[in-house]
Amino acid sequence: MGASRSLPSNALGGWLHTHSALEQFEPLTHFLLQFQSDHTRRNYFADIEHFFAFWNENGTNLAQSLNQINEKHILLWLEQFKQSSTRARKLASLSSFMKFCESRRWTEHNPCVLIKRPSVTNRKTSQALSEEEVECLMHHLHFRAFDFVYSGSHATRQKGTALLRFSVLHTLFTVGMRVDELCEMRICDLDLASESPKLRFVTKGGDEHTTLISSSCAEVIQFYLSEMRSHAEANDTVFIRVQDSRKPVKLSQTSVFQMIRSAATEAGINKTLSPHSARATVATVLHRSGVPLGFIQRLLNHKQITTTAKYVKKANERSESAALKAPVASWLTTDKTSD
Repeated sequence: MGASRSLPSNALGGWLHTHSALEQFEPLTHFLLQFQSDHTRRNYFADIEHFFAFWNENGTNLAQSLNQINEKHILLWLEQFKQSSTRARKLASLSSFMKFCESRRWTEHNPCVLIKRPSVTNRKTSQALSEEEVECLMHHLHFRAFDFVYSGSHATRQKGTALLRFSVLHTLFTVGMRVDELCEMRICDLDLASESPKLRFVTKGGDEHTTLISSSCAEVIQFYLSEMRSHAEANDTVFIRVQDSRKPVKLSQTSVFQMIRSAATEAGINKTLSPHSARATVATVLHRSGVPLGFIQRLLNHKQITTTAKYVKKANERSESAALKAPVASWLTTDKTSD
C-alpha cells in the first residue's frame, strides 16, 4: 500500500487520540489523509466516527470487520436523524469511506450503494449576486476599510478587521476560489509583482492549481500584506485573524462565512449568502458573458461539468441573476490602495 504520510499532531492525530476506539483504525486514518482541508477531515471524521460509535454502544464493533456491515446496520443508524438533509449527508460520508475501503480491499463491497438516497427538498443553496449587489457590497466594504473614521481604544483593530474583510471578499469574488483554498493560501503562493499576477493553491482534490488574477485583485492583496502582514514569512498563511495575540492565527472558514453574512446585512442585501456565493457569482458572470462552460469548469476546478452547469442553472431561471454582464474586475474600485 506504500509508505503512509505522517499525521498532523494538532489535527487528525488529535481527533483519533481522543476517540480510543478508533485510534488504531488504519482505514479511517488513510481515508482522512486524502483531504487537505482540516474542515473536510473534521466533517467526515464526525460522521464516520458516529456510525461506529453507534454500533459499538449497541454491542457490535463493526470497526473490527468492515465486511460485516450491511444495509440493516446503515438504515438503523440513519433512523435517528429526523431531517432528510442530515441523513443524506451522513449516508454520503459513510458511502465515500466504504468506497475507499473497497478500493483498498479492506472490504469486499460497499453496502451504501444498495440504499436509496434520502430525498432532500427545500435545500437552501447559496445565491449568486447581481452586478448591482456586488457593487453595493464592495463599495460598502471599501468605505469601511478606507473612509470610515474609527475611534476609541479598539480603533486600530476595527480598521484592521475592515481591511481584512474587504481583501478576503474581494479575492473570493474576483478569483472564484473555494473558501478553504483561500484560508490555506500561503504568502509564497503569491506572484503579485509580474505583469501577469497569479496565485497558487491546493484544490479540493489535493491538486496544485495556478490561476491568473486581475491587477486590481493583486493590488488589494499587496496592500493588505503591506499593512497587516509586513513581518510575515514565506510559508505563513496570507489571511489571518485580527487579534491582540502576537501569534498569528489563520483565518477560518467560519470566520469568512460570518464576514459575508454580516457585510451583506450591513449593505442591505437580503439573500441567503455563504462564501460559496462568490463562486456562484463568478460562474454566472462568465456564463452571461458568453464564456464556454468548459472554461468555467476549469477555472472553478470542477471535476464534472454537470457541477458547473448547476452553478449557472439558477441564472438561466431567474432574470435578476441574469443581469450579470460586466467583467468581474470592472465592478471594483481599488484606487484607495494606491494612495
